[in-house]
Amino acid sequence: MTRLKRRILLSVLALAGLAALLIVLHNFRARQALAARKAELVAQGEKLTVEELIPPSSPEARRGANDLMQAAWQLRQGSVVPNNLPKSMWFVSPGKASVGWRQSGIRDDKKTNTWDELAEDVNMNGAALEQIREALKSPRFDMNLNYKMGFNLLLPHLAKLKSLAQWLSAATENDLHAGRLNEAAANLNTLLSLANAFRDERLIISQLVRMAITAIAISPAWESLQADGWTDAQLAELQKNWESLEFLQPMEHALEMERAMGIEAFDRLRNSDAERRQFFNGNFPGGGSGSPLATPASVAEVPEFALEWSKEHLSSLSSFAGETAWLRLWSYDDELRYVQTLQLMLEVPRRARRAQSFISAQAWGAKEYQRIWEHDDSGSPRYWLSRLLGPALERVSAKAARIETQRDLVVAAIALKRFQLRQGRLPPDLKSMVPEYLSQTPKDFMDGRELRYRPNADSGFVLYSVNEDGNDDGGDATIPKDKQGRPNLINGRDMVWPMPATAQEAAEAEAKGPKGDSNRLMLERYGLKPK
Repeated sequence: MTRLKRRILLSVLALAGLAALLIVLHNFRARQALAARKAELVAQGEKLTVEELIPPSSPEARRGANDLMQAAWQLRQGSVVPNNLPKSMWFVSPGKASVGWRQSGIRDDKKTNTWDELAEDVNMNGAALEQIREALKSPRFDMNLNYKMGFNLLLPHLAKLKSLAQWLSAATENDLHAGRLNEAAANLNTLLSLANAFRDERLIISQLVRMAITAIAISPAWESLQADGWTDAQLAELQKNWESLEFLQPMEHALEMERAMGIEAFDRLRNSDAERRQFFNGNFPGGGSGSPLATPASVAEVPEFALEWSKEHLSSLSSFAGETAWLRLWSYDDELRYVQTLQLMLEVPRRARRAQSFISAQAWGAKEYQRIWEHDDSGSPRYWLSRLLGPALERVSAKAARIETQRDLVVAAIALKRFQLRQGRLPPDLKSMVPEYLSQTPKDFMDGRELRYRPNADSGFVLYSVNEDGNDDGGDATIPKDKQGRPNLINGRDMVWPMPATAQEAAEAEAKGPKGDSNRLMLERYGLKPK
């Protein structure tokens, strides 16, 4: 071997040895930084283990959940439910909705059913629905979930509970159409009990399904307020049940459990070759960042260049090399980023609850999120798992805040109905209903101010939230230009409680709606642009 080759070999070996030493030092420092951050959080009162966060249970709660699920599994599919549910609070235009139970039939763009067929579906499942109503009288439910399974936990009950919500909504519509207000109230209150039934489940998906069930309940609640004959006692009970719903704090608990499960996932992936390989093969993007490394300008820059060179080449070789790089070099950086991200996501709903304003908390969170993820290294495995688990949760608190706002709109609308029944007129402002109809003036959870309200000369009213952009557009329910789709409660410039459409408005929308939808779908199917 020539002297030149020997020098080159020694230089390469020295460079490799230096890189290996720097990797060990970097890993040690990252591990220390993670441990220090976890200790800081624990000192602040945060709980970082699954065991600490498992909700309390009892035999009665498990028995109540078992009774509920047994009854739910007895429901048999009908000709109307769940394939062609009656249109409930169907928006004919921004801020205007038709009353579903007043329509002559149940139809969409594919089929038409009669109210008699819906009544047959409900009667066929009468015994199961009665058992469900009885089971939901239990104050607590526990599905006996094994949280230690982490992200592998199976949750078959959630789909069944959401299906049950559709049944209860359809049953409420059926009762309203038949003029049975007592039965309609019973079904609607049961639907709200269902939304509260698994409030203590500390899983993000469980809370999202709770929100979906509550969103389902809003339509029959609006439909109920369009019926005459309610007593103040019936409406007061309905209002109380809506007021009992809460979403932001349960979402906090779910985010805490998500963080604890994530921390355990990091530990498992470091210690399980099989599980780590499965994760990397399915989710690792591969490839380097693509940014060329600058040649060191001095001897002092050689160590940093060696470390960056090893990172770049390990991450660009293959998923196996990326897996190795993550395990030996970056897993603690990755977990620290994950812990920081989840702590930020926890602080957003906490700040929102303290300030009773989501927009200010969201603005703070967006700024902090940008700071944490300023250096993403999206092409490398450095933040592989935190990138996989964290950003998907960025909007969950916004969804909780949105449904909190919708709940407040429902509560205010029920209180307005009660005031109108007693006084024969609408109140001049929401403050006039405190304390007889409301314990306090209802807040707009988006900006922390009062919900906007004004009575109209035609005995109607405008009730709205400023929505997520925080801009008060005066109760404008039109859809912004950057959004698409049919009008609904939440996609307008403001979040406006709809007024009932006139018979003519409903008929015009019904005449052009399904046919127009069918034409649009046919044109899109063949790549043509609808006019």
